Amino acid sequence: MTEPSAPTDPRVVDSRQRIRRAVRDLVTERGLRHTKIKDILERACVARATFYAHFQDKEDAFCGDIPPLRIAVPEGTPQDGPTPVPPLTHLFHHVREMRPLFASMRQRGEQELPLRAAQPLLFDTYRRAFAEIDRRGYRLGGPVHELACAAAGAVLALLQAWMEPDATGSAEERAKLAEDLVRRIATGPPLQ
Repeated sequence: MTEPSAPTDPRVVDSRQRIRRAVRDLVTERGLRHTKIKDILERACVARATFYAHFQDKEDAFCGDIPPLRIAVPEGTPQDGPTPVPPLTHLFHHVREMRPLFASMRQRGEQELPLRAAQPLLFDTYRRAFAEIDRRGYRLGGPVHELACAAAGAVLALLQAWMEPDATGSAEERAKLAEDLVRRIATGPPLQ
């Protein structure tokens, strides 16, 4: 995903928002595979050059709706209590808001696209978080890289299950479940 600099020009902010909204609406209506750049340009009322000034391709524009996962690890040391893990409530709130989009993608067999886009973000978040937790002196259950892979996979599995039409529970309940699972992964028995 292209990491935008923080634009201050209202025209830049507006065109970026219109592109993202157009992508989200078109993907909901047609699916990502059947959404063409030309359609996005028409819906957002922007020129091709404007689109490519903001995004590399339609997948990049679609992934722009994934909330940033640069989450600080809560303060603490081993003497303070359980291993801190990054909070995930905002991510589960985002998924709840995007359920119509995910339902449309599921009907078209594209449900893996948002999960695939989120995987490197989750991995990087947990890699940094576990490195910080290790630096503070908490005992981890294995190497940071492997724990980050396991945590990202577990959270993705919970997100995927929560995207199902019959899934229940609040964003807070799902986030707590994910955070507890990540804590167990981080501090569980050493990986062999």
